[in-house]
Amino acid sequence: MMAMVIGTISGSFIIACGSFAGILGFFISQGLAEIPASPANKGILMTGGKLENKLLPPGWYFLPLRSKLSFEIVLVPGIEVALRFPVEIRTPDSHDINIPFFIYFIVDPRNPKAFIDAGDMDEVKKKIQDQIEEILREWITSPNKGPQTWREARKATEETANIILEMMFHANFPRISEEFPTEILFKYFDERLTKDDEKKWGERLNNLNETERERLKIVLVKRIQDIEEIKTGRQSLSLCLDMLGVRVTRIGLSNIEPIGATADGVNKVALAQLNADAAKIDAGNFQEEVGDLKEILGDAKEARKAASVRRGITKEEIKESQFSLSPDMTKVAEGVALELIRTFAKKGER
Repeated sequence: MMAMVIGTISGSFIIACGSFAGILGFFISQGLAEIPASPANKGILMTGGKLENKLLPPGWYFLPLRSKLSFEIVLVPGIEVALRFPVEIRTPDSHDINIPFFIYFIVDPRNPKAFIDAGDMDEVKKKIQDQIEEILREWITSPNKGPQTWREARKATEETANIILEMMFHANFPRISEEFPTEILFKYFDERLTKDDEKKWGERLNNLNETERERLKIVLVKRIQDIEEIKTGRQSLSLCLDMLGVRVTRIGLSNIEPIGATADGVNKVALAQLNADAAKIDAGNFQEEVGDLKEILGDAKEARKAASVRRGITKEEIKESQFSLSPDMTKVAEGVALELIRTFAKKGER
């Protein structure tokens, strides 16, 4: 009887323990949430529909009474996000150019809530792209601001990057001078001022004393270095777009080039120039070849004729029946041929 009682108690205890373990396991499992490391993510805790402004690293998190207390983890990118896009603009001289722009960013760890509030990733990218395009269009299409011709635009890579930095991150990139636009200083020290630039700014620039001119030059060189470091991701500045909750890690552009009909015209001109250069080089080589043959044959006319035959410029059909060489002349001809071979062999080695 005692054994039966003990067995009953033991069985009940085991059942009770099992039930408790099951309930505990359910309680724990319903409260577990993961921020996966692959793909790389981070998370923001949301409680009762309100986001905490703090990033959580990848891993497992226990959120007790998750459903009752409305706990949730919202995932955001945990790595650098790349955005590349072309900006096609018509310059004031009515030519189309393409500016290949790129920007890399991460979710700002100090302000991740703003990233969620800005929308999904596609919306954030679109807002960044729209902002950059608006700045560039306003700058380039306005008279006497950005490059006025497509030729000027091709040389304005640094000025274009600078205007974006000044407009988007003014705290880190203020204007170098209160008196002169930064793009004018770029052109002034690079000796690229146009007639319109000279008319508007030339007198004031030329009236700068040596001390002020040197100061502006030093600041401009530092700005160029900063632009290069930001382009390659080697900068340590905190470039934040607070309204979007992102921190920019790299920003820049590739070579600005004409497109459409302008590009076709440029390519035709470039091809014509290449052909002209090749013709000059070929003419120079021909004259050098004639000179070498003249030293061997001793006659300029015969040397030019031999060089022409060798290049296929003129064709001579030599019929064996038209002439015959004496043994002495044959030896002379063989000697000349051997000397020609040696001469061209030496030229090839050079």
